[in-house]
Amino acid sequence: MAFNHGTSPIVGEELVFCLDAIDKDSNPGSGDAPIDIVNNVTHTNTENITLDSNPYFSFSGGYARYADIAPKIVGQQQGTMSCWWYQTGGSGNDAIFNAGDFSTNWNVDKMNLMWNHSTNKLAVFVNSTDTTQIITGDFGDALSPNAPYHIVWSSTGHLYVNGSLHADLSNTWWFGDVNGFDYFMFGAVALNGSIYGDQRAVGRLYNLMIHNKALSASEVEHNYNVQRKRFGV
Repeated sequence: MAFNHGTSPIVGEELVFCLDAIDKDSNPGSGDAPIDIVNNVTHTNTENITLDSNPYFSFSGGYARYADIAPKIVGQQQGTMSCWWYQTGGSGNDAIFNAGDFSTNWNVDKMNLMWNHSTNKLAVFVNSTDTTQIITGDFGDALSPNAPYHIVWSSTGHLYVNGSLHADLSNTWWFGDVNGFDYFMFGAVALNGSIYGDQRAVGRLYNLMIHNKALSASEVEHNYNVQRKRFGV
């Protein structure tokens, strides 16, 4: 099944959340946050994200949090998060995805996909209720700043970059394993009911999707191939 948004027919089965800067329904050119064009999930709070005529959402230390997503993904044991991301700066570990229990500390019931600015590698941090580190550290080869990448994290425990397997996380922890799951956001990390001041991402988000299914390797490759011309890769 294909879901047509903008000019890209991507896999649409179990797609529950989609932002895309080239779609006017998602990027009306003004406002304070990208708009979900699948289930009209609304943002809870946001900061320093630019919606304009650019084919991307630009932010420097900005973020958007979507609490209304919880009913769509809570309890899911499989799924996929994906985006086209362009890292332009930052320091330390810069948050791309962050999800979990908003009321707890950064290392309790949290799932994070980050860009390690020191190594230019993708970093994944997943913590359980008792702060146990389920997944932690850098994975795969170094990437290049100032270049577009199609990044996919699947409940199969796989990271994909530009349609190919990038790293095996050796763990299939997913939304259904997180107690008190109540939000999803990009660009920052939650900390005890607020937004952490550090670890803010600096870059361009072109699109972002959540599927309630683990996309197969061929589906990941398909989604990359139907969009890559847009990015000249």
